[in-house]
Amino acid sequence: MAVTAFYSIRIVFFKQSFRQELPEQDVVGYQKLLRFYMRDVEIGANLGTSVIARGTPGFFGADLTNLMNEVDLMAACGRRKFVGMAEFEAAKDKMLMGTERQ
Repeated sequence: MAVTAFYSIRIVFFKQSFRQELPEQDVVGYQKLLRFYMRDVEIGANLGTSVIARGTPGFFGADLTNLMNEVDLMAACGRRKFVGMAEFEAAKDKMLMGTERQ
């Protein structure tokens, strides 16, 4: 039992000790990567790729594809023609924290 408690504390410490932040010069490249994955999505006027780039560090490749799929699904369920920041924030929260419990 004591080993399990130590192990769980150790994992929490390990996760908290490594925070991932993007340097300023990487944000521009990350925005280009986001635009590549957003090429098939109808984008609203209030959408800022710099905000999304800073809010999703560590998302590359399949993660960004899944994010775009979630955004499309949320916009389709809401019967919207364009996606906005609300859909991106909800999709990002769903991917990072899981589905909402009721």
